[in-house]
Amino acid sequence: MSKRKLLYLISLLVLIAFGFSLYYFNQYHIEDNDVSIQSNLKDWMNRGNVED
Repeated sequence: MSKRKLLYLISLLVLIAFGFSLYYFNQYHIEDNDVSIQSNLKDWMNRGNVED
């Protein structure tokens, strides 16, 4: 395998790992109980507008 192909392969693997880590860490976790769900929905509803 040439150095150029190896560099492309490593770059691709780094990009995939970076994309997966962004996806994984940006997930919004809510515990599975009514109080937690209601609290998170209330926070979301009161978040305000982007334009403010």
